[in-house]
Amino acid sequence: MGYRTLSTVGPLGQSLILHVELDETGSFLRGRIIPVALDNNGVPYIDDFFASVTLVRQLTLKDFPNTPLEIDQMGYIVRTDEP
Repeated sequence: MGYRTLSTVGPLGQSLILHVELDETGSFLRGRIIPVALDNNGVPYIDDFFASVTLVRQLTLKDFPNTPLEIDQMGYIVRTDEP
């Protein structure tokens, strides 16, 4: 991230940290979206309103409706195709 170099308006002011756990073969096990926002100076901070989680959830449902992953409101990502 850059100090005063990035737009902080609307969705451009939203970001995230993606934490992913993989098994020994590299297959997805679980993950979490940690929501981040940029202040007016472009400095990141944890977003307690979860705006980036909401955005990613909406885009995922729209663009990948049959994905075997589910993202909850807190940003946790789980597989839905496991036995």
